[in-house]
Amino acid sequence: MELIDQNPNNPRKYFGDEELLQLAATIERHGVIQPVLVHPVKNGETGETRFMLVHGERRTRASMIAGKSTIPAFIREMPDDEIEALALLENLHRVDISEFELADAFRKMVYDENKEIAIVADQFGVSVTFVRNRILLLDLITELRDLFDDEAITISMALELCKYDEAIQMDVYENHLKANCAKGSWRPLKKAEFAKKMIETYSMVLDNYAFDKTACATCNYNAGRQMDLFGCADNCARCLNRECLLTKVNIHLFETILAEIEADPLLSVATRALVFNKEVAEWLRKSDVEIHKIDYSDRYFNAPMQPKVPLPNMYRTPEEYNAAQAQHQAALQTFESDSAEIAEKLSVGKLKRYLLIRDKDFMYVYENMEKSGTQTENPIATLKKQDEHNLELSRGNIIKNTVKLFQEQKVPVTDITETEEKYLYLAMLDSIHTKFIPTLGLKRLSEKAGDEDKIAVMNKLNARRKILIKRVFLMSALSVADPDSPRYALLEEFAQTFYPDQFIEIKQKYMEMYEKRHDTIQAKLAEISPENVSESLLDSASGNDRTDTETPASDEQQPAPDEPTPSPESEENPAETTSENIPHEIPESDPMQELEDWQQILIEMEPEDDDPFETSMPTPPQDTGFATGTSTKDQPAA
Repeated sequence: MELIDQNPNNPRKYFGDEELLQLAATIERHGVIQPVLVHPVKNGETGETRFMLVHGERRTRASMIAGKSTIPAFIREMPDDEIEALALLENLHRVDISEFELADAFRKMVYDENKEIAIVADQFGVSVTFVRNRILLLDLITELRDLFDDEAITISMALELCKYDEAIQMDVYENHLKANCAKGSWRPLKKAEFAKKMIETYSMVLDNYAFDKTACATCNYNAGRQMDLFGCADNCARCLNRECLLTKVNIHLFETILAEIEADPLLSVATRALVFNKEVAEWLRKSDVEIHKIDYSDRYFNAPMQPKVPLPNMYRTPEEYNAAQAQHQAALQTFESDSAEIAEKLSVGKLKRYLLIRDKDFMYVYENMEKSGTQTENPIATLKKQDEHNLELSRGNIIKNTVKLFQEQKVPVTDITETEEKYLYLAMLDSIHTKFIPTLGLKRLSEKAGDEDKIAVMNKLNARRKILIKRVFLMSALSVADPDSPRYALLEEFAQTFYPDQFIEIKQKYMEMYEKRHDTIQAKLAEISPENVSESLLDSASGNDRTDTETPASDEQQPAPDEPTPSPESEENPAETTSENIPHEIPESDPMQELEDWQQILIEMEPEDDDPFETSMPTPPQDTGFATGTSTKDQPAA
């Protein structure tokens, strides 16, 4: 027994504890009467031979429970596929083997081992239909599998349910098959009755849909191929795959609407209330089709319906048929008259035509422009407007997808071209804050300048103007510096480089104000708790926060770190150095002054000597590149 290994591919997974105990008691008294079948397996490294169990796993398990150390066995060498077939054959005709265990074994042979169904069926002495049907059982949801195992539903019911998707299977289980079901039990139904109920309740008549149904004729989900189950007079061609059918319906509806729009540019697409195909509407929106919403008011009316031609087989007598023909002729004249009137009003803009999206199809609706109070529009103007709109949509899509291309592709590392450099200045002009636009000194470039004005500037750039745009661009970027951000240090460096005297005056003004407040706070802290005065707070006004004009004191002159530096005013009249004498806010600047002091200093630049915008704008040159020459009037940067 110790030399026997279980077959990992045994289709049987459940053995039952109670049955094994009963068999073990029998083996303990009488032994194993029918030998098991094993296959010798030699270990290439150790040379040891062990035996894989081919069939007889219940007897082997029961013998182990009975305490047996040996078991009678036939030893036979055989290929792997024969081992699997024999293991399955032993269980195939047993009553207690699960149908799903059998189905899983068949599925493995057909799909994992790529065996033909006919070969598998012949190998086990069963029909091809038997093998195919058992594999189909694996499509059942768990709830229906449990019902089948409990014999609450038959094999024919289970196979019929396998034809439908999981959502429908669950609906049938909840409403018609489970205990205390919601809408009446279908368990007692015969095979044909059950199939008919399923088709009538959960399938859709193919003749009701307009898409190409050529592929449906041979589809396994076409109920028309099951006419042997029950008789049907009409509409036998029904689709059992709801999801597939609705997808085909939506694709056909979407493509048809697009074709209608292409054929008639004056046609508008619309929806009404909540009853319309939302998926198709979303597809149309993604295709840049504008969708209007219309109501049920009297200013909208449906297109006239063309009367159907009567057929002789529809009437019992020739007299009835002749009367129907006469009625048809009268109805046809009315239809043609109404259609001609509609066409006339459409041509002069008194009517507007809509293609109304419905759930599975569409229809035409007309709007009476006079009743709606909307001014009639000439069709020529409408077509021109539509053409402009279409061009705008196309360019918008070009931009959107080109930007996506930029994001997905590697950035080229070649030299910047002249065109790229040109549009770098356009990007800088776009990024300059409007309050800095006047500092450029370009009369045509106002705060509300558009792309045309900016491109005109780029076409007239010289070396000096290039420097000017770059520097104002930097000024604009530095203008958003926060007091506690690294950008503040860059602002100071920029101002000290180009406007040292003015910037020192500004900095000294506001730092002196800070020093007074700082000293007052220090004095208050010392009064409250001298030992808790923070060294960092005492030193916060030192270093880079002090004005650049201050001269550091020698080591002997510097006060102790825990004592506030006395000021002359505080020595003469200490009582005056109080928080009341220190302003709490920075004095407001002139109300007419729009910019901060430091910004005003930054824009005090030398007037332009050569401003091409003082006169009327000349015609831009044909060459959009930069001029290679440099004006003799160009001056170096400030």
